[in-house]
Amino acid sequence: MDPSAFVVPTCHQLGYMLCYKSHVDELEDGIKKLVDVRGSVHHAVNEATSKWERIKSDVHRSLSEIDVDHCMARLQELQYPVVGQRKVVSGVNLSPRNGTPGFTSGQVSG
Repeated sequence: MDPSAFVVPTCHQLGYMLCYKSHVDELEDGIKKLVDVRGSVHHAVNEATSKWERIKSDVHRSLSEIDVDHCMARLQELQYPVVGQRKVVSGVNLSPRNGTPGFTSGQVSG
């Protein structure tokens, strides 16, 4: 078996783990921008409606399909708590256990 078939995907996944915080921060910034845009669009729609202007159906559809509250709830789920030295994501402890081969001795068990 070609070692790169294992190494490349593993490095890719490790990159996600190491950059997790920055990805969550980017997501949070994007959601904040989405909240701002949603507020601006709601304001513009309300103003246009008060003037009896016609609102395009795609605007109404976009407002109903963009569930910012769901995005914010999901973001809260993604931000894992750090308790002591344990990192937990969705109830899964990401910290290595004491006595796990490869973590304590520096050797990979086969």
